[in-house]
Amino acid sequence: MSRAAVEQANGVSLRPFSDISRFYTPPPRIKDLSRFQWFQQDGVPFLNRRARVGYLFFDGRFFAYHVFVSDKDPDRLDEEMRAYLEREFGPEHSRSEEEAPLKEIWQSKRLIVNYWLFQEELSLAPKFTAGFGVVFRPLEDEIIEG
Repeated sequence: MSRAAVEQANGVSLRPFSDISRFYTPPPRIKDLSRFQWFQQDGVPFLNRRARVGYLFFDGRFFAYHVFVSDKDPDRLDEEMRAYLEREFGPEHSRSEEEAPLKEIWQSKRLIVNYWLFQEELSLAPKFTAGFGVVFRPLEDEIIEG
C-alpha cells in the first residue's frame, strides 16, 4: 500500500514527520535511511480521545503504524489501551521485564505489536501517553533480509 492509498483510504493528507528513530530502528544493512518515510495524522478519534497516528513506509510501501493517545489519568489510560489491544491482537502476549516504557509485546507470523506507556517530560501538568506500534512482519523481514 502506498502513501496515496493510505491517504485515500483515510480521506486525509498525511504530513511528513522527521524523527523516525523515536519509533523504529532501521536494520543496520540499510545505509540509505531516506528509503524510510514517516508520515503523521493528528486528531484521529480513538478511545474517546484524539490520537496521533504515524505511518512508516519503506521504498514507498506501507509496513508499520503507531497510535498515541494522552491523558492525565495513567491508570485509566493503561486499562483502556490494554483492553483495546487484547481485543484486537488477542490475549497471548508477553510482558516486558524491564522498568521501561515498553510494557507488552504481541507476536504472530504476520505482526509484531509493541505497547508503551510513559509520562510526558515536557508538560506543565502531569500527562501520560500510551501508544502502540504495529509492524507487518513479512514486509519487515523482506527489508531486513533484502
